[in-house]
Amino acid sequence: MCTLQKHYNYYQKNKKMLNDKFANQYIVISDNFEISGFDDRLEAYTFGTLTYGLGHFMLQDCRNDGMTVNTYSSTPYKAI
Repeated sequence: MCTLQKHYNYYQKNKKMLNDKFANQYIVISDNFEISGFDDRLEAYTFGTLTYGLGHFMLQDCRNDGMTVNTYSSTPYKAI
């Protein structure tokens, strides 16, 4: 299973707790399932990139009612 799928599965299993704890924030979920919350998407993305590196975190929007899932991938792209 790819890393992004693991991040997404973790979010789905813990959605209620994460949406309650990080309401109205963007969260960064690392490969080790460390969670950090941010008010701004760019701040969350910058933190994830600098702390974990591209491809090693998922950015999740917790600014909704928990029914809509907006997931942002951090997968690096390789030139062909």
